[in-house]
Order: sequence, then C-alpha cells, then structure tokens
Amino acid sequence: MLHSRIAVSIAVGLSCLAVLVAASGTLSAQTYIGPHVSFTAALSTPDNFLDVGTPTRLGFGASYLRRLGPTFFVRVNAGLRIEQAEFAWAPEQFERAPWDPKIPPTSTQVVVPPASPESRIITSFVSATALELSPTLHVRAAGFGSDANSPQGFYVGAGLLADYVFSFSDEQDWGNVPNRPTGAPRRYTDEFSSAIGFGGVVSAMAMFDLGGSLMTLELAYVARNASGDDANVYTWLPGRGLRFAAGLMF
Repeated sequence: MLHSRIAVSIAVGLSCLAVLVAASGTLSAQTYIGPHVSFTAALSTPDNFLDVGTPTRLGFGASYLRRLGPTFFVRVNAGLRIEQAEFAWAPEQFERAPWDPKIPPTSTQVVVPPASPESRIITSFVSATALELSPTLHVRAAGFGSDANSPQGFYVGAGLLADYVFSFSDEQDWGNVPNRPTGAPRRYTDEFSSAIGFGGVVSAMAMFDLGGSLMTLELAYVARNASGDDANVYTWLPGRGLRFAAGLMF
C-alpha cells in the first residue's frame, strides 16, 4: 500500500511537470524547460563480485527551471533511467544451484567470499529501469561576465531524489560451471519485485546563456536508500553514484 501511494505521488509529480511543459509558452522569461540527459558512473562493485565490462547507466528526461532571483533557481528533473551491468560470480556463493527443483532460483543467492578470483565463472547480467523525479535548489557561487542579472555562472546545489524501479531482472549464465547436469538450462532469469527509492543530490553546475536559452553542464553525487529491493546484492546499482549531466532549456 505504501509503495502504491508513493508511486502515485511520483506519477502526479510527472504529470505536473507535463502541465508545466505544456504551459511554458505563457510563462515569463524567468522560466525554462527542455531536455536533460545524464550518465551515472559506477563507484564500486559489490564485495566478492568481479566486474565484467563497463556498466551502462543512462538517464533521459526533461528539466523545469525557475529563476527566483539573479543568483539562485529551483529545478525539477523527471524522466527515465536505464541501468545495466555484468558481474562474475562463483558457484560457492550460492547455497544451491538454480536447477535444483527444491527451491526457487531467487533463494539461492548468498554473499560469501569465493575461493579464488578464477572461480568466478557465473556471469550475471543485471538490468534495471526506473522513473525518477528530482527537485533541487541551486545558488550561484561565481558569475561569468560583468552582468549581475545574467543567469550565466557556476552554481552549487542540493535536493531530493525519488524513484520507482519498475523493472529489475538478473539473467545468469551457468554454462561454464563444472558438473552441470545434462539437459539443465544454461541460463536462468530472476525477475525482482518493483521498488521505491529515496535519496539526495548534491551538485556543481556550469550554466551558459545562449541568447534566450540556457545550457547546463553538471557533476552531481546521488545517494539512494532503497525500500523493498529484494535483490540485495545489487542495491548499489539503481540510481546512486557520480552523475554527469547536460541540459538545454528554452
């Protein structure tokens, strides 16, 4: 029930942003709306897991920005976040192999140290998709140029994060595990339940005036505390980390 109410709140927030986008033509010159893209870097790998390649963690959406004065503004970002990563496991990190019919595959995951790095022969492909809403407040730390009323400058900011992870899956490849039973499937897929996450954002941003429109380049750190994530070994993945973002607003 709590998750349903939070999901509805996020949906209402996204709907409000859509209304603001539709009404932007009637707003004053102090209001800007436009597309926003981001890339979140992985800061660490879960203990006892081995990286396989570079995670893909992209965000696409829209930004609503309202200047409240010459030196500060509020902004709301809303959009879709897509995250994918691959890891290598060791068979001894599972209580039982997933082909054992006595228990479901999701019950086999236990986090224990593998015997050696070379034993990590199970490849796990993790994919998460979420809706994200983030209101933030930004204050100018230094201006660009001599016009004090220009929005150009270097800003620091902080705000909140709320998201709804509606798709979260893990596809495991057990094909290289010795003594795999004849006829046992090579791949197994776990679908995890949806999850609500809350967190905070701190950022540093450079803003440029393009003559009636604004371009922003931002470096932010995103923290997130999941509620209801049942894929515990992957709770580091959704949302959190060092984020690079760019936006263009009109």
